[in-house]
Amino acid sequence: MAVSQPSNEESIQLPGPEARAGRAIPNLAGTLWEWLNQRWLLLVPGGLALLLVLGGLLLPQMPGQLNDEPAAAARWLLTTSSSYGAVGGLLRALGLFNVLHSPLLRFLLALVGLILAAQLGTWLGYALLLYRIRRNPEQLLTQPAPAWAEPLSLQAGIPLYRLRQALPLPPKETVEALRTWLGQRFQQVAEGTAPLPPEAPEAELPEVRFWATRDAPFAYLRPALLAGLLLALLAMWSVVTLGWQMAPPTLAPGETYRYALRNVELSYPVPPVEETSSQALPAPVLEARVGEHRASATVTARTRLRLGPVDVIARPGPLGVLVATTDGSPAIARPGQGRPAATVGLLFPGPGSEESLVLPEAGLGLRLVRRAPQTSAGAPEPSEQFLVEVYSGNSVEPRERLELSGREAQEIRLGPDGPRLRWVPMPGLQVEIRRMPGVWLLWPALFLALAGAVGFWRRPTWLLVQVAPWPQEHTLVIAQSDRQATLAELEAWQEEEQEAEEEADADAEDDDDGTEEGAPAAAARGAHAAKGASSSSQE
Repeated sequence: MAVSQPSNEESIQLPGPEARAGRAIPNLAGTLWEWLNQRWLLLVPGGLALLLVLGGLLLPQMPGQLNDEPAAAARWLLTTSSSYGAVGGLLRALGLFNVLHSPLLRFLLALVGLILAAQLGTWLGYALLLYRIRRNPEQLLTQPAPAWAEPLSLQAGIPLYRLRQALPLPPKETVEALRTWLGQRFQQVAEGTAPLPPEAPEAELPEVRFWATRDAPFAYLRPALLAGLLLALLAMWSVVTLGWQMAPPTLAPGETYRYALRNVELSYPVPPVEETSSQALPAPVLEARVGEHRASATVTARTRLRLGPVDVIARPGPLGVLVATTDGSPAIARPGQGRPAATVGLLFPGPGSEESLVLPEAGLGLRLVRRAPQTSAGAPEPSEQFLVEVYSGNSVEPRERLELSGREAQEIRLGPDGPRLRWVPMPGLQVEIRRMPGVWLLWPALFLALAGAVGFWRRPTWLLVQVAPWPQEHTLVIAQSDRQATLAELEAWQEEEQEAEEEADADAEDDDDGTEEGAPAAAARGAHAAKGASSSSQE
C-alpha cells in the first residue's frame, strides 16, 4: 500500500514555534551564566589584555625597583611620557609604561578568569552528561515524554540544535530506515521505546528513540582546553600580583649594588692586578645575594643564576675599564669621591663617552675618552682605542696624551717620575632580577590545552532521534544534536527518502490506472525497499 501525500487542505501543524534545523535551544540558566558562556565574549577582554601586553613590549617599561619609590616613579613616568608628545599622557594613564602593575591589565585578567571559569563549569557538566548517557542510555531512551511531539529536555548547558519534521512514511518503515542510516554513520547506536503521552493519537507502535554517537570519547577532552587556559591565566595572575622585577644600573668592574627593600646585593669582583695579563683579559664574574641565597658565576653571553624563587640574569654590557695602582695603594678617586681607592671601574657606553679620575697625592687629573673603533688591515674586527689626557695642578692644557687599547691590559706611567697604573679593559655587566612565581604552571597548562584542542579538532558529535506516529500514516521525527552539521546530514537523508517515496507512489498510481509494470520500475522500487525507507505494493 502506498503512502498518500497530504493535500493542501490536510496541512500538518507541528506544535511549538520551531520547525526547522539550526535553531539553537535557549539555555534556561540564569542570564548572567548565559552571558558568560557566549563563546565570542572571551575574545573581547582577552584581546584587550593581549594588546596591552604587546604595547608593553614595544614601549619602555619602568624599572621594577621604582615601584617602591613613588616620587622616583612619578618622575620617571613623567619624563618618559613627555617624549611621546600628546599621546604620552594617554599611554601613561593606560599603564603602558608599567604594564605588569597596570590596574587595567589586572581587571582584564580577572574578567577573563571569570569567563573561563564559567565556561569550564559548563563544559565539565556537558562532559558528565555525555558520560552518564553513554553509560546508561536506556534511562534516556525509555523515560516518558514530557508531552506529545515535544523534544526531550537534556539540560546540556551548551547550545543545542533541533530538527522537527513530519515524514510521509509509516512509523515502522521510518524506524527501519533510520536504524540502517544511523548504523552506517555513527560508531555507537542505542535504541529504546517509550510510551506515548495520553494526548497522543492512538497508534500501534510506541515512540522509538535512538541515541547515536561518533568519536564520543574526544568530547571528554574538550574541558581540558579551558582548564589549560585557566591554568595559564593563573600563572599570569601570580606574576602580576606576587612577582617583581628589577633592572639595576649597569655594573662597572669592581662595583657593588645594594637594594635594601628586596634584600638584594650584586657584586662585580675583579682579580688582583698582578694576575692580569696583556694576552688574556679576565672573564667577568657576578656574585649575587637575594635574602639568604647566594650564588656566583662567570658571565658569558647570557648567564642565569637561580637564587630560591628569584632568577638573576646577567650579560656583558658596554665596554668598561678597570684602572688600578700597581702597588695596591689607595691613590685613585673619581671627582667628588671622598676617599681614594686602589681600583676604580669605569663605563664607556659608546664612542665619545668620557670619564675623569684624580690622583690627589700626585696632584694629577686624568681625562679618558673612548674613540671611534678603527679598522686595520688583516684585523678580524675593529680595535677599540682610548685617549688619556694627563693634567697637572690647575693647568688647562694636558701635559701628556696617551693612546691605549681597549682590547688588552697594559701598564702606564704618568710622567718620568709619576705613579704607575694598571689598565685592564673589562665589560660592564647588565643584570636583571625577576621573581615570577607560578611560571612553572605554564607547562601543565600547555599540555592540557593541546589535549583539549584535539577534542575540538576531532569534532565528536551525538544525535538523539525521537520517532513517533502521526495522523494519516505519517511519522513525526524529532532530532537534537550538539552540531548543526549533524542535523544537516539527517535532513539531507530525509529529503532523499521522501524523493524515493514520491517516485514509488508515482509508479503505484500508474499501476492503479492499468499500466503494466515494467522491469525497470520494479527494479527501482526494489532498491528503495532495500533501503528500508518505504514500502509499496500493487493494489
